[in-house]
Amino acid sequence: MPLTIRGIFLGSETETDLEIGRNFDTKSVQLERKRRLCSCIAPRLEPYLNGYTETRAAVNYENAQHFFSARVPLDSNPLNLYDDIQGAFLVRLFKDSDSGAFYILTEFNRTIKANVRRLTIIFSIVVSLVSVANLLFANSIDFYTLLGLAKAGPVSPEFVEPFNRVAFAGASCLGGYLLMFLFYHLEYKIFQCCNGKSLRDFLMTYLGYIQFEFKSIQENAEQTPKEEERELLTFWSTRWNVLLYWTALRALFIEMHVRTIIFQVQRFAAYSVIFVPFASIVALFSVVYSFSVESLYGFNVKTDLYQQGFFYVFFALLLYARFRYLTRALVPIFERLADRGWANFAAMELSSAVHQIMRSYATRLEQLRFNTGPR
Repeated sequence: MPLTIRGIFLGSETETDLEIGRNFDTKSVQLERKRRLCSCIAPRLEPYLNGYTETRAAVNYENAQHFFSARVPLDSNPLNLYDDIQGAFLVRLFKDSDSGAFYILTEFNRTIKANVRRLTIIFSIVVSLVSVANLLFANSIDFYTLLGLAKAGPVSPEFVEPFNRVAFAGASCLGGYLLMFLFYHLEYKIFQCCNGKSLRDFLMTYLGYIQFEFKSIQENAEQTPKEEERELLTFWSTRWNVLLYWTALRALFIEMHVRTIIFQVQRFAAYSVIFVPFASIVALFSVVYSFSVESLYGFNVKTDLYQQGFFYVFFALLLYARFRYLTRALVPIFERLADRGWANFAAMELSSAVHQIMRSYATRLEQLRFNTGPR
């Protein structure tokens, strides 16, 4: 079993991934991929042709029999996360009917998390570069002269040096913010919007297929067999009812799996906000002490680390801007999924469908009694 706690950050295969890949050719799924610094995917589903045939009904009945006879395992790998264990169990329940859908949802999960990972890493690099530049090169640019302030007359050197530090701090933090702004809006947001739209379109199409099958099963269940025999009525009523419940539960569990994936992405984004910046700080201080950069030693109050003044004010604003961007990393996804326009479990109105079918059965039984009489 894979260690999925590690897989949260490193993207290694989870128990759900392994279950999907078992006896399933992932190459059979058509995915269009676009990639730059970030990436997005768009699945291509084959159109639903020939209606709900008896052949399809027979195959689905076997899948339904597998589902209703499934046993819930009580043992699990304690190193795995619960949502991954639950996801693998759902895949096993619907493996023969919906492996392609689970694979596509897993690819959306990976792609969205990879984009979030790139966002947090790039933002951490930008913030680290700004901090290092201010700690090492704060006096490298003479802003006082560049801005033409020296023409106003001579001033004390004790004023020029702090002025240059403040100007460098403001310019570097503004530059860092502009880099984050451009990457978020011109790269990250565009690709995540694409992923959100593609995920919504996929759910609308795939769950729409399941709803079509549900309605077809309901219509078949309400029809009277050509041969008015009690045995035939019993046979088909049993099959159609099993298929009706199973098809509705397919939509329910697929939507629950989507909910799990959204939770996993949210958890990953929340952890990234904390752990990726923390890792960059650890790496920065490791470099400082490894290469003996004495001007940045934190235990010596006379070093440049404590002489930056207004830089820490500007830097705090930059950190706040980064925090705001990272906490809104999934907004482009949720904006596309907000209306939930796909055919969900509630829209199928299972209880109403069962009521109509039972009423039609009662009518047919009355007709059979009238036509055949008591036996």
